[in-house]
Amino acid sequence: MARQEIDLTTPQPNGKMGEPTKSAWTKVNDMTAELYPLAENAMQNTGGNINGTVILTPNGTDTVPSGGGVLPIYSEARVPNVDRILLTGYKFSTGGWETFDWTVYRSVDDNTQGSIRFQGSSNGIFGSGIVFGSSGNDRWGITSVGDFVPASDNSYSIGSASRRASVVFSATGSINTSDARDKTSLKVLSEREINASIQIANEIGLYKFLESVEKNGESARSHVGLTVQKAINILESNGLNPFDYAFICHDEWSYGDESFDKYGFRVDQLNLFITAGINARLKRLEDIILDK
Repeated sequence: MARQEIDLTTPQPNGKMGEPTKSAWTKVNDMTAELYPLAENAMQNTGGNINGTVILTPNGTDTVPSGGGVLPIYSEARVPNVDRILLTGYKFSTGGWETFDWTVYRSVDDNTQGSIRFQGSSNGIFGSGIVFGSSGNDRWGITSVGDFVPASDNSYSIGSASRRASVVFSATGSINTSDARDKTSLKVLSEREINASIQIANEIGLYKFLESVEKNGESARSHVGLTVQKAINILESNGLNPFDYAFICHDEWSYGDESFDKYGFRVDQLNLFITAGINARLKRLEDIILDK
């Protein structure tokens, strides 16, 4: 409804100025009937709804308030047991308002369970990037130059035994720590380890994943490798404990009353173990040739 203006200046036949009282109040009723629902649902200190773009300024003005402080914005859904959002947009520091970190966190029973922080400063390992956290601690972040990094060194995994990533796309391979300052001195593989390495290499072949066969049939693609169980059998047959070697992996977990487990390889270390066996075989052949 367009705004209805009440006439206050036009002379009436009775000598009074402005329109009759009844028509004036009719306009008031019509306009308040439209405005009342908007006012009833407006954002308040303890609730209400708001739609469209909202622009907030500290203390309702761009000027610096005398007392200083922080401008918090709380938003709570009206259904029980849902997330609460806290945005901190400005802080009062060194005589003026300045933009600061914006933090969005999930709160349950007033304990911080998860957070996303949009940093306004360039301090720390993430610079002015984005930080993701849980249980009150920073976990991962995107730096100001776009790198995705953990908040602390050698602390967090990407995926788990029960929640695996299907494929990792990368322009180059991963870089693994191989600094001599972080390792014990190297030990030459024993004869039993060399024999196990050669036998494992002999088991390499082509296979298809059952899930892929079920989904794609004969068009399922072939992979190259062997099973962890076979490698375990070979190591044990050579008097070796398979779980002394980090290339053998076995994870267990449970959901409710059900238990699950999965075997896996650290393929880079398995390949080097096999390479050591190949090198030993070559050396044996060279020794035989040279003896002749």
